[in-house]
Amino acid sequence: MSNINIKSMFDQIKQSLSSDKKEGGNGLYKEILKFSAGNTYQVRLVPNPNSPKETIFHYYNHGWNSNATGKYVTALCPTTFGESCPIDAYYLKTYRTGTESEKEQARVLSRKEAWMVNVYVVSDPENPENEGKVKILRYGKELAKIIESALEGDDAQEFGVEKVFDVANGSTLRIKCESRTGSNRGAKQMVTYASSKFLAPSKVELSDAQLVEVHNSVHDLKAVNKQTTPAEMQRLLDEHFFNLSTGSPVEEEDDEYAPIRNEAPSSVKKTETSVERTFESTKDDVNETDESTDEALKKLLADL
Repeated sequence: MSNINIKSMFDQIKQSLSSDKKEGGNGLYKEILKFSAGNTYQVRLVPNPNSPKETIFHYYNHGWNSNATGKYVTALCPTTFGESCPIDAYYLKTYRTGTESEKEQARVLSRKEAWMVNVYVVSDPENPENEGKVKILRYGKELAKIIESALEGDDAQEFGVEKVFDVANGSTLRIKCESRTGSNRGAKQMVTYASSKFLAPSKVELSDAQLVEVHNSVHDLKAVNKQTTPAEMQRLLDEHFFNLSTGSPVEEEDDEYAPIRNEAPSSVKKTETSVERTFESTKDDVNETDESTDEALKKLLADL
């Protein structure tokens, strides 16, 4: 980590742990690590030397199967950047004053919470070609609890920022993926990461030049998802929840890394609008963030 003020960088990471304000952009889904139940992965968390406060990206998103097309649509919630979100507003209003039927239908609109961080892949049994590369770890509440505890919680004395983000001589995060059946999803198999943990510090064989290359290879986490405006979120709600036409022109999908989509029902004409193209994406693999309605919204409702 030559020519980098290590103490200053770690101090900025610590300061950023309580700051959620970010900016967003498009695309890097191919860099996100994929996990499968039954496998164990090992990674080292990588700091962002040029912008330490952006080492961890904390964000919120909405996603559901469109009532218009049957395809999965998702978008970054504007609350990630401190802006209002029409979907959150409708969700809250429905849970305060809606009928039981309206509340049940609105459940799919609940806001999900997730995080992203760059990682150096030590072991990937499913995709060994990732080993020795910098990838993106996208995670939910289970891993967030483990990481936060190591950074500034009960385990901080044993680990702390300095060990967690020391790629060469720090602590490896062992991600253990175990299967479980979601209680509210019938027989659908989900993944739990509750048994994951940080290991005792150890050395990874990296030369000074290789370590510099690792730090130079960090991805812009704000660019993984397109930042959306409140107006775009209203359009998403109107077109894909209320099934209203906004008159958006049809566009063809030609992106090399076009996300996988759920098939639309046979009764639905499979056309694609510019709104769909803006919001359709790979369904979030972070199963643990998709188990229930957003806890922050529940708390807000309880306080009203």
